[in-house]
Amino acid sequence: MMIGLVSIVTYRDFADGPLLPFAATVIAATGTAFGVYGASRTRWPFGHPVPILICFAIALPVPVLHAARLLHPAGRGWPLIQLRPDVKSDPAVNKEWTVTLDPGATMSVVPNGILVANQPRARASLELVMPTTSPWWLTFPFRSLLPKAFDDRSYAESASFDLTIEPAGSFFVVSETENLLVQLNVSGMHVTYRPVGMPAESVEILRDREAVTGRHLWMIRCDPEWITLKVDGFEVFARRSPRPLGFIRIGETRSDELHGGTIRIHRVAYSRWWAGSRRAWWPS
Repeated sequence: MMIGLVSIVTYRDFADGPLLPFAATVIAATGTAFGVYGASRTRWPFGHPVPILICFAIALPVPVLHAARLLHPAGRGWPLIQLRPDVKSDPAVNKEWTVTLDPGATMSVVPNGILVANQPRARASLELVMPTTSPWWLTFPFRSLLPKAFDDRSYAESASFDLTIEPAGSFFVVSETENLLVQLNVSGMHVTYRPVGMPAESVEILRDREAVTGRHLWMIRCDPEWITLKVDGFEVFARRSPRPLGFIRIGETRSDELHGGTIRIHRVAYSRWWAGSRRAWWPS
């Protein structure tokens, strides 16, 4: 009885589904266990372990499954994907990166990161390679213990880049994803947002050029509702966006005469987690 009561008190909709069916299952299992226990007492004397074992065998599976779903790594916000690509080795041979390097562009490993330089009309960028394997807790048999609301197509993600940028032209691409293109320009930043099924939106974010060049920490966070861009912890852009980041590229992805400069990549981090987990409400 106490175990069933604890299960109902600790109920969480993301783990257990709707309350009424869950409570009915707990009550039915508890009632059946006590009924079978009472019936088995007619065969075995009081204090015999068999009726008690039968009672627990019937009553425990539902609370145990509830606890497993409640404590499952997916519901606790463990990452579906977590990347910390190496910036101290040659990207051309590092399988964590896909390199785009046109003639007129160079890429080299320096003491504090990867240095990428390009002339006008030459692309020079790195794209993160996403893993194709799943974490152990999404494989059998742990997948059968997932919270009921879990959907691996509904996820939140964040990408952060510690970069030093020195533009040589009117524009320089900081990063590009499927739904967001971030560039530096003469007036500060130029952000192009690509919503699903709608025309792209271009936004000018006015800043002194000196304030956005040099070394800064850039962070993009995207979930099924919002996409935000932060620079050194300050939010500079936000839009509603049900579209995931998709590909993630760092550096110059344009090949026209207005783009050019150097970018030094000090650190890159990417994380993806289930949007329905408790981590979805954690501070960025």
